[in-house]
Amino acid sequence: MRALVAVVVTCAACAVLLGAGLGVQQVALREPAPESRVALKAAQWLQRYRLVESSVRLDGVPALRGSCVQTWFDGKRGVLLKLSDGFRLLAVPPHTLQASGGAHGEQQLSPLVLLELGGCPRMLGHRLATLAQERRGLDLSGNQLRLALKGTRLVLALEPKSRRPVGISVVGRGTSTIRLRPLTPKALRVALR
Repeated sequence: MRALVAVVVTCAACAVLLGAGLGVQQVALREPAPESRVALKAAQWLQRYRLVESSVRLDGVPALRGSCVQTWFDGKRGVLLKLSDGFRLLAVPPHTLQASGGAHGEQQLSPLVLLELGGCPRMLGHRLATLAQERRGLDLSGNQLRLALKGTRLVLALEPKSRRPVGISVVGRGTSTIRLRPLTPKALRVALR
């Protein structure tokens, strides 16, 4: 009889704990909004890749081909953005930011805007994931995800089914189409040339 009482008491305690856990889950762990889920999916795409090829359009300038690669520079992880007119932007946190070359006034835009338009994947992916987790600063309209990134307003164009990012618009600055590429040793050599 004592064994039966112990089993009943144990089952009752487990049922109470399970019910309390489910109640806390319903109250505290809301399901993410659609824009947060889409932002996380887009962030996953961006964070899988270290190379993005782009076609960048700045106001009044013909389209420029670009590439943004994330790799190691002197033992620190950074990004190199190159445009077809010879412009190069090297950003290696915390203190290296070097811009050179170019013929179309890229130097008049902030480095952050240029990295955004170049589709630099880890930077965009990290910011998207942060906004999705914070459940703020995102607006989804069809296949476009709007967000603010350090003072700039972006519109991320997404492939309808996979939610893979395919284009970026920095409001008032320019637009680009982007292609996520695997970073092979050959692609890395070409990107760093």
